[in-house]
Amino acid sequence: MRGTNAVGVVELKADEKAGKALKLIALYHNPAAEMLEALRTAEQLPQVNKQDYEFRYLNLAPIEFFAVWLHGKSDDIIIPLPPPYGIWNAYQPCSESQIIKFLKPEVKKKLKEPVGIPD
Repeated sequence: MRGTNAVGVVELKADEKAGKALKLIALYHNPAAEMLEALRTAEQLPQVNKQDYEFRYLNLAPIEFFAVWLHGKSDDIIIPLPPPYGIWNAYQPCSESQIIKFLKPEVKKKLKEPVGIPD
């Protein structure tokens, strides 16, 4: 953060071999503002006042789907990030079942594509 502006996102992963030590995976500049906007949207949701949520970043690059995923004990909230490609609405909070319904056809289509090595 730089003031109230998001300037980057760091992706960390727990290193299984080193116990719970975190390992740097990636540094992103582009999705930072979009993630911040999604979190601002989430702050307005009534369910976030009722329980704690763990922030996660959902990265399904092969089908070009990226989202803020708020994982809770009783439910999850998934907020798609732009661009939505006309399939879902960016920043529209969804349940896990709604997202699966949206993404299932995209995954099936991707799985039917031939796998090859680019020239």
